[in-house]
Amino acid sequence: DGDNDDMIVRITASAVQVPEPGTLALLGLGLAGMGIRFGKRLLAA
Repeated sequence: DGDNDDMIVRITASAVQVPEPGTLALLGLGLAGMGIRFGKRLLAA
């Protein structure tokens, strides 16, 4: 093409998965519960 009016646009995007707030809260509560449960067991021994 002699008129040089070709234009190429490339856009690359990647989606980053972000955990749901509810999932993180549930995981945190589970970890806290396990810590309390095993902490009491260690103190009782």
